[in-house]
Amino acid sequence: MENRNREMGFVEAQISRRRKTVDAVGRGILDFLPNGVEWKQLQPPSPQRNAFTVRVDGTDLYLAAKHDNVRVDGEEGGRTARNGGERRSGERNKGSLGVYGGGHCKTPFTNPATQNKNANGKIEGQPNGEEKPPRLANAVSEKERSFKVRWGSCIHYPPLLPITSSSSPPFLAKHTHTHVFHYSIYSFFAFSALHVVSIIMEDDIKKNGSISVDHNNKKKPPNLLLSVKLGYHYLISNAMYLMLIPLLGLASTVSVKDNFVQLWESLKFNLVSVTVCSSLMVFLGTFYLMRRPRGVYLVDFACYKPHVDCTCTREIFMERSGLTGIFSEENLSFQKKILERSGLGQKTYLPPAILRLPPNPCMAEARKEAEEVMFGAIDEVLGKSGVKAKDIGILVVNCSLFNPTPSLSAMIVNHYNLRGNILSYNLAGMGCSAGLISIDLAKHLLQVNPNSYALVVSMENITLNWYFGNNRSMLVSNCLFRMGGAAILLSNRLTDRRRAKYQLVHTVRTHKGADDKSYGCVFQEEDETKRIGVALSKDLMAVAGEALKTNITTLGPLVLPMSEQLLFFVTLVARKVLKMKIKPYIPDFKLAFEHFCIHAGGRAVLDELEKNLELTDWHMEPSRMTLNRFGNTSSSSLWYELAYTEAKGRIRKGDRTWQIAFGSGFKCNSAVWRALRTIHPAKEKESLDG
Repeated sequence: MENRNREMGFVEAQISRRRKTVDAVGRGILDFLPNGVEWKQLQPPSPQRNAFTVRVDGTDLYLAAKHDNVRVDGEEGGRTARNGGERRSGERNKGSLGVYGGGHCKTPFTNPATQNKNANGKIEGQPNGEEKPPRLANAVSEKERSFKVRWGSCIHYPPLLPITSSSSPPFLAKHTHTHVFHYSIYSFFAFSALHVVSIIMEDDIKKNGSISVDHNNKKKPPNLLLSVKLGYHYLISNAMYLMLIPLLGLASTVSVKDNFVQLWESLKFNLVSVTVCSSLMVFLGTFYLMRRPRGVYLVDFACYKPHVDCTCTREIFMERSGLTGIFSEENLSFQKKILERSGLGQKTYLPPAILRLPPNPCMAEARKEAEEVMFGAIDEVLGKSGVKAKDIGILVVNCSLFNPTPSLSAMIVNHYNLRGNILSYNLAGMGCSAGLISIDLAKHLLQVNPNSYALVVSMENITLNWYFGNNRSMLVSNCLFRMGGAAILLSNRLTDRRRAKYQLVHTVRTHKGADDKSYGCVFQEEDETKRIGVALSKDLMAVAGEALKTNITTLGPLVLPMSEQLLFFVTLVARKVLKMKIKPYIPDFKLAFEHFCIHAGGRAVLDELEKNLELTDWHMEPSRMTLNRFGNTSSSSLWYELAYTEAKGRIRKGDRTWQIAFGSGFKCNSAVWRALRTIHPAKEKESLDG
């Protein structure tokens, strides 16, 4: 049987991710894992095929070599790892192979048929692992994600050889100019065919998030629509290169040497013209370099993690609410129901003034909360970046509901002894989207202030804004909002580009305040007993949807590939001009962004956005886990989500991240970041869950 497996031929398994590819090539998919790869052995070893479960790049893959096909599985009888190993499903289906053991491979991986076995027929050194792996407390309970990667035996394609007299292939040696055009087309389409296959697999990975394959021998029909769409996307994205092929063939027939000789002869008698033209080109180039927008770089950021004494579980929340003696039994039951459906976990935080019995909401406690959050985040970001407080030239602070005098920005200037000519701004009343408004303001200030650092601080203050009343529309905010804040250090210095994490690509702001319904859907007011609270309207979801539609209409042309823009335009013409009754086309933003940081306002908001943007659980994971771990921290929630994405090792150089937030008014704001380097979690400081 071992010989039969080894005669199956070369099989190539390629799991492709943006700028990072894991290649597994071997006979019968054996003997290909390097030292140190984490792996798990299947039980029982199948005599018909070699099967292994291997963790590659944080994903558990079931690899089985059978005939000329590679099958990848993580669904039936397998164990799927998610969130970098946090989520696992130990369910086994009847008649399927089940994971029974695991370990860390410290020696080269070899064929199980050649390993030493004990008297019971089990491989020595492997744990029996009969028990089902336990679920973690914070594991997300959504359904297991699965997808299929389909390809056959190894695809052979020719290398793209340079066309020179010394390195040309034999059939080009005598007829280089005659055959270069045909050879270019041959090489291009051979490479394109392979690349389309990798795009299909990559899209499947991003769309469904984990890996699965059928164990039976029935071949399932391919997803023709997906293949056609991805082929169309690849064709449109590379249309320019296709247009260059005829030009390449035409250029190969022209004698370049003669042209240069003629050009040199003509220049010898026109030195004045050459000098004038050269000077003009230098002037225009210098003018362009001086006038172009300066790059805005995110050097580093930090999220505040409150002290463990501020932890508020659901039980503590309900206990403290009941002991206040303010809330009616019906409203206590209402708050409990909201908590259970909100998506908040058992480790969120509230300020001590609210958790204390009796509660003590006063100005002194509110200032104390603001100082702890702001100074804690700023100290960390300055320590991580190595930037001195005296070097900061721009300061932007946003907090919607707490606005003391002197302002919060003045509090920071006083505490850190910032320089006297600092440009400081304190934004108030702008809701949960104020964080991106602060980023946009800092960006514009950095455009006109060269060689500057900008510090942005986003937070919300809970102490003076806890609602002690029985108006249900105001009680919802008590159940959702929690303590938190973030500090972001921006720079426009070219010297900081090399060490910066991200570059700010776009900011798009949308304001729907002209509409009365949008203006009043989130409103701070007094109830019947003159207690102040923030009322949330039932129209909130509809208003948010309209604001999102307006925002992505502006953002789409800036970020979407041409293929998606053409599909959107054709659909729009068909609906508006031709009056065809077809659904409006929703662009696939997964082709424009690798990561999504959506404001964790509540589970209902996240569910609606996941549905409308057709995102997967993998894309929504940072937002849901942030909501679970920290609750709705208002404008700072986007940075907790980005920190989660970094901690899971997902950020690769060149990846694009879309931050989108909603706020009172009603506002919808977006920011697009491009990663300037790969973020290694091991090199970062202790994570927020540490």
